Amino acid sequence: VTRGRTVSRVAGLALRAGVDLVLLTGSEESSESVFRALLGQVSDGAVSAASLRRSYDRVLALKRDLG
Repeated sequence: VTRGRTVSRVAGLALRAGVDLVLLTGSEESSESVFRALLGQVSDGAVSAASLRRSYDRVLALKRDLG
């Protein structure tokens, strides 16, 4: 539910709130748009690269643990 916000904005808010994995539906084009917006938020400092790295590490650990 975006409640008048863009999907890119909501994805950024989710990452800042501590979500480790953002799942998107729709076209490859819309997913690419969100991805680029998130990269911009990292570049701007709105989303920290360190928090993304911690999320990445947790997702990889989960994949490893689940086989």
